[in-house]
Amino acid sequence: MTDPSPPSPGVGAQVLQFFARLLGDIVRQLAWFASAFAVGTGGTAIACWIYGLSMSLSLLGGLLVLGIALALAAM
Repeated sequence: MTDPSPPSPGVGAQVLQFFARLLGDIVRQLAWFASAFAVGTGGTAIACWIYGLSMSLSLLGGLLVLGIALALAAM
């Protein structure tokens, strides 16, 4: 006789594993977008400080980099 194959995980375990992987991917992407926004904002803030511009313009740099990151992620 042949040995029976090991039992496969139940449907509940597969659903839980699916949502855990999905949540992990979402958190990873959010961290990537947040870091891109922070780098863009920080870099623009340094440029605004050097050239004597308003620091509120640094948010535009962060939004620009975030838009580029979203466009690259959609490819």
